[in-house]
Amino acid sequence: MPAHITFIRANRKFFEHAETGNDIAVQYLDGSISQRVAGHQKYLALAQALAEGGYQYDVLYVGDGTFNPRQLDHDRLARHKALLIPEASDMSDGEIDALARYIRDVGGQVVIYSDAPAAAAAAVGRLEDEGPLLRFWTDYSDIDRQRILATVGALNCARVTCSDPMINAIMRASGDEQILHLVNYNYDPANGRRAGRSRA
Repeated sequence: MPAHITFIRANRKFFEHAETGNDIAVQYLDGSISQRVAGHQKYLALAQALAEGGYQYDVLYVGDGTFNPRQLDHDRLARHKALLIPEASDMSDGEIDALARYIRDVGGQVVIYSDAPAAAAAAVGRLEDEGPLLRFWTDYSDIDRQRILATVGALNCARVTCSDPMINAIMRASGDEQILHLVNYNYDPANGRRAGRSRA
């Protein structure tokens, strides 16, 4: 562990000043998600499948209007080519209007995973079956993972894949430099190496 701390301190700029330039944003609409238990599960399933598929994405949180405003920031939306919305059953008129403006001004794409979205939401986004998300959360099957990834495959968005499926790459940027943080899900802290057999 001391070696990791030394490394992080020596390369502090890569950890503290890096920014994302991701094409995809997952839109966490708390006003909709908080109304349905499965809403948060769908968000988790979507985030997991995207990460395992190597897709780089940001998460944009929007409050439910109680303690945090239920308002989408147009400038934040405009940074992305596509918005993925895991739950849209109770979207407000303001949220729908903001998405319509995003599509009109930016030309971005909106993908909504819902079998029963707010009526007007269906007019501003491409609807996708929520079933694969719900099943992926409970069953964690490769078939449903592939079905989820197929919904974003045509978006032509940033993707970083590793030859070892147990290693995930997170891409960041610092000026003109690209930074890849590698997360090894098969890491064995007991010996500081990848668990199991390793190959050179």
